[in-house]
Amino acid sequence: TMASTTQAALLARARLVIPNGVYGHQSVASLPAGYPQFYRQAQGCHLWGEEGQVYTDYLCGYGPNILGYGDRVVEDKVEEQRKTGVDTTTGPSKVMVELAEKVVSLNPGLAWCMFAKNGNDVTTLAVTVARAATGRNNILVQPKGYHGAGPVWTKGRPGVLDTDTAHQYEYEYNDIGSVEKAMEKASEDGGVAA
Repeated sequence: TMASTTQAALLARARLVIPNGVYGHQSVASLPAGYPQFYRQAQGCHLWGEEGQVYTDYLCGYGPNILGYGDRVVEDKVEEQRKTGVDTTTGPSKVMVELAEKVVSLNPGLAWCMFAKNGNDVTTLAVTVARAATGRNNILVQPKGYHGAGPVWTKGRPGVLDTDTAHQYEYEYNDIGSVEKAMEKASEDGGVAA
């Protein structure tokens, strides 16, 4: 079909200049055959493949895209901030402080908050905070789940050291017994931070 031909051709080109053609969680290599890899447009909850097919994005851009693509209110605010030139400087603007104040005020019991640019950073920050708060090193991870793209989350890949993934205890998705076993093993080795 035209769809598979176009997608295959783009992936072949990508493999010449990008490791594996597409890296990390954006790769569809583990998904069913025919799942589109490349898109040309997004609006609302829809994505358009390179051949014009329309797909509903049930993944919501892997989670953060709850308002959909191209939301007018969001786009207008982004453009307003972009015009200040402060969105990519060495330091933040007062908008960060205002947003943090708003987030803290809306969440009873929350003393502070932090912001990050992607899931890898957020997961790493969460584990760092958990380790600092508990004084423990060990974390539970689901080996087939996506926790982030950094070395600490990509066990077994070239260039990732055993020390990068130390203090991890694996459990199987949707298997409470395996979670309990992982908790028990981690507890015997100093306890669980996260």
